[in-house]
Amino acid sequence: MKMLFWLLLGLLTTARLSALDGTLIERHQGDTAARFGYFEYLPAGYAAAQAPQTTKRWPLVVFLHGAGRQGNGTTELSKNADIGPQRECASGTDFPAVILSPQAEKWFGTGTVDAFITYALGAYRIDISRMYLTGFSAGGKATWDYANVHAERLAAIVPVCGLWQENDPTHPLAAKNLLGLPVWAFHSFDDDVVPKSHSLRWMNGIAGASLPQRQVPDVLLNYPGASGERPAVATATVVPPGEWAWSEGAKAEPKNVLNLTLYANGGHDAWTRTYQDPAMWTWLFAQRRAAKK
Repeated sequence: MKMLFWLLLGLLTTARLSALDGTLIERHQGDTAARFGYFEYLPAGYAAAQAPQTTKRWPLVVFLHGAGRQGNGTTELSKNADIGPQRECASGTDFPAVILSPQAEKWFGTGTVDAFITYALGAYRIDISRMYLTGFSAGGKATWDYANVHAERLAAIVPVCGLWQENDPTHPLAAKNLLGLPVWAFHSFDDDVVPKSHSLRWMNGIAGASLPQRQVPDVLLNYPGASGERPAVATATVVPPGEWAWSEGAKAEPKNVLNLTLYANGGHDAWTRTYQDPAMWTWLFAQRRAAKK
């Protein structure tokens, strides 16, 4: 009788989880062991692979909101339903990854982001070679800051209009700390809240640190709109032997590990177009963290 009870319970649990595949679920603060309340998205097939003997693991995307979307993780969690990957999930996009979007009551810190990722590794079936971090504005800053300290945990980052701002004396910012980590940064040329210079500083710093034996030109040197009308969207990629190459559009090959996209206009909202763009997601999911030797 006891065996039958556990069998039925297992079947009911599997059925419940299966119904959640491909949908957004609110996990309120206090309902889980996570410090934050968060949105959860599970990819199609995730629940079906929950048998104890399965070895299947899934990529993880952690998305960090901006300061204007802060809240208590319970009654205010819905403030983040219409941004970033949540917006795309709600519109029908199927992502091949576990996507978790925590809500903080104040800016995310490197320690709290690290604790949340550690929580995710224990709560979900995650492929540790494919963990990605992204965020916009204050969340973009938190993305840069986390990579500055824990680049070895990540396969790639996508910081959107993120700040360069020193606020943790124990972990001073240094672009060289991101060497080898695939980055695709996004910013609006006309952002007057967080000027594009913040993203440029990171990108120039990483490029320069990757080629210390030579002077890498500033990323804007050959920007296609420098002497005339700006292109609506343009992307710079570092190509051998260390030059920035610009092309119109938001596009990056999986092999290109250092990319910057500038929107000609849009002000501080560089995130709506970024998270709607399939090209960004294709590039992101192609990145893998190299195995340690």
